[in-house]
Amino acid sequence: MSARAQAGEPPARLYEAILHLRRLGHQVRRHENGARQHVLDGAVVSEAMLMELAMTRFRRAARVMTR
Repeated sequence: MSARAQAGEPPARLYEAILHLRRLGHQVRRHENGARQHVLDGAVVSEAMLMELAMTRFRRAARVMTR
């Protein structure tokens, strides 16, 4: 079983989060020596942090659209 499967996050959701952040202008890439780590605008972050940030941005955009 992979580490991602143990964490409970399907790979498709992580991929969608990365695409969402890229659409917002962020630079996201996989970290060279870290499993489950990425580089977001120059800072090393975990997959969980990417998911959290993407959901925060998504909620904020939804709030703005309803005003």
